[in-house]
Parts: sequence; C-alpha cells; structure tokens
Amino acid sequence: MFHADIFSNLIQPGYLNKLTILFICLNAFLIAAIFIYLRKKKRTHFIQRGIKKSIELWISKILLSEDETEPAYMHIPSKFQKHFRDKTKREFTVNQLIDIKKNLSGKIAENINHLYEHLGFRRDSLVKFQSNIWNRRAKGIHELYMMDQKNMLPVLYKYTNSNNQYVRMEAQAALIHFSGFEGLSFLDNIDHPISEWEQLKILEQLKLIDFTEMKNLGRWLRSQNFSVVLLALKLAEVYQEFQVHDDVAECLQHKDEKVRSQAIITLSRIANEYTSSILVQYYSNETLANRQQILKCLMNMASDNEKDFLVTHLHDENDSLKLAAARVIAKCCSNGWEMLKEIAKEQPHPYSEIYFHVKNELQ
Repeated sequence: MFHADIFSNLIQPGYLNKLTILFICLNAFLIAAIFIYLRKKKRTHFIQRGIKKSIELWISKILLSEDETEPAYMHIPSKFQKHFRDKTKREFTVNQLIDIKKNLSGKIAENINHLYEHLGFRRDSLVKFQSNIWNRRAKGIHELYMMDQKNMLPVLYKYTNSNNQYVRMEAQAALIHFSGFEGLSFLDNIDHPISEWEQLKILEQLKLIDFTEMKNLGRWLRSQNFSVVLLALKLAEVYQEFQVHDDVAECLQHKDEKVRSQAIITLSRIANEYTSSILVQYYSNETLANRQQILKCLMNMASDNEKDFLVTHLHDENDSLKLAAARVIAKCCSNGWEMLKEIAKEQPHPYSEIYFHVKNELQ
C-alpha cells in the first residue's frame, strides 16, 4: 500500500512538470557550460597562435638586427604586452621560447636569452624553482638552464641529490648543460639510485657535448651507490676509457648482477691481452645469463690460450652454453673447426647438430 502511494505521487501531473523543468534546466546548464568552455578554449587558441606569430616575428627581427644598437627584442608591440599579465599566457610564451631556442645557437640564442630576461620570465622561473611543489620546481630548473642562467649553477648543484627523482633529473641535466663532462661531478656525492631511464638521458645528453677527460671515473667505479657504478661502466664502454680497465675488472666481483653484466660488456670494449683470462677466471661463479655474456664477449678476444676452458664448457649441461662455447672455439681457436668435427664424430648427439648449426651460422 505504501509503495502504491509513492508511485501514485510520482505520476501526478504537478510532480512530472517539476521534474521536466528540472531536467530542462540541467540540460541548459550543461549546454551553457560546454559552450563557455569551448568558447574560452577557442579564444585561448587564437591568443596562443597570436603569441606564437609574435615570437616568430621577434626572432625574424633578431636575425636581422645583430648590428643594430638597440636589440630587436626591445620592441614589443603595446597591444601584445597586456597578454603578459596573464599567468597562462606567460607560461605558453616561455615554452615557445624554449622550443625555438633548441634549434638555434650563437648570437641569436643569446638574444633569445635576453628576450626571456627582458620580459621578466626569469622571475617567473625563479618563483617556480622556489616552490615546494616538486613539478613546479622541476619546471623552474628546466627553464633556468635552457635559458642559460649560468649564475644559478651553484644553487642548482645541491638539487642533484634531491629526494624527488624529477627534480634530480633536471638539476643533473642543468649541471651537464652548463659544465659538460665536468658536470658529472654530482656522481661524487649522490645517494639516490639513478634509474636506467635517467642513465639513458644522461648518456644522450653527453652525446651533444665535446668530450673532456673524466678524472673521477675510477672513483665512480668504486662507489657504494650501485647505480653510479653502472653508469660509470657505461661511460667507460661508450668512450672506451682504456685506463680504467683494472677498475672495471674489479667490478666482476660486485654483488649486484647487473653491475657484473655491464662490467663484462665494458671489458669487451676496452680489452687488453689479459681480459680473456680475467673473464675465464670469473666464469664459474657467474649466473647463466652472465656466463652467456662472457662467452659472447670471448668471441671477439679469445685465443688458443682459452682452448682448454672452452672444450671443458663445450660439455656443459646447459645446451645454450654448449652452443656458445662451440662458436668461440670455431672462431677463435687455430684448429677449431677440426676440433668440433672430431668431437661430433666421437659423440654425434648432440655435437653433430651443434657442429652443423655453428657451421651454417658462421660460414
């Protein structure tokens, strides 16, 4: 009876009319909100396009005004200046300046730096840098070093060991940007791990910089921070730092498997006459993956001195290691093919199959 009364009230004309009006009002409000949002977005788009065109015009004037007494960046259209009172438009303008500057150098790039300072954007970057919000601080650091604010270098150094990964990344990039390979000095004191992504970014950034001696490379290879050791090994590999061969060899005793694996790879790049015997010495204590890596590296440096070792591991229980050892014997030993052929005759399974596989692969 109670439910019947409720249903009866719901279908009353007065109630239905009110409900209809409510839905109409909600729809009208939603449509109005969408219209206002799209209108604002469209207006922002046209303003940003205008800002972008103005910046491009300024850059064109800068290109033509290197010999003028008054720089082109001093001439800012009065109708355009009002936009810089808006925080969002200022942010957009800074981003545009950074994007443009990435492709320029010399006097023109310097003029863009002056334009950045003249418009007061340096103050904005400093406000972001001093923020307690990590993403704003990281953005501020990015802007300051991209606009070559070198006087910030001493202040930025301490943030290379920040608790926040993204702040650390930007501060480390700033040091390298300002000081080149000398900027890697932050590796002396960093406590936090450097992720593989961070290491990749550092290596990519260094590719754009003229090489200079890394005096502390040996110290980094002995760091208590595993990730610093890993990065140092990659640096030694990429730049073929032969002088740290013995320091790299010591990393074969490291307790971290990734460090030992990279040490094996690095040694193959900076090898000397002792490298093969060193790798052989540590082979038996290694993981399967690192054993495979050692045999792969021996293909480029082994000799008859390693023949007994290779023959022993040609009879390993693991088939992939048997095959890897056979490759090294065939390529590096003076009578390697004859050895493999003879073993295949004496024990056809599995060595006959291994022999023909290696023969097809290497010949």
